[in-house]
Amino acid sequence: CARVFEFWSHSMASHADLKQQRRGAGAVMRNSCLGAALDHFAKAAAEALQASILPVVVKLRESMMTLLADMHQHQGVTQITQDLGKATEVAQLVEIMERDVPTVMGCEHCTLFFVSEELGEVWAPPSSQVPGGIQMNIGEGVAGFAVEEALRQRDSDG
Repeated sequence: CARVFEFWSHSMASHADLKQQRRGAGAVMRNSCLGAALDHFAKAAAEALQASILPVVVKLRESMMTLLADMHQHQGVTQITQDLGKATEVAQLVEIMERDVPTVMGCEHCTLFFVSEELGEVWAPPSSQVPGGIQMNIGEGVAGFAVEEALRQRDSDG
């Protein structure tokens, strides 16, 4: 049962009359769920409780929204993984990644890079987003630096 607080007064003629009644007779609030009468001090305590709990409720809402977004992202990643498992060519893998990852991850676009340790290169095949493809040395540019660091960590881990 939702708790509904209602002011009971003898006369609802005007706002000024209601204010006067609250001051004079001590306005009484009735909790319609419990049937308990609450005086002005109980109302003040209820308002204070509401004010103190509001930030907690807002934080809870934010946490729930984050959780829902994470669940949506997880479902998207699961779908991408299933789609990648069905791909039979590298071009299909690139297409799936470039098409679906931005939506799931909330980014503008995605470029899938391949690493050739033998040639010391990082490259991306031609695609709709990168018609000429990309080719750079390991350690060159952001992608090349990331590959260099990953290879260094892999080699140090043994």
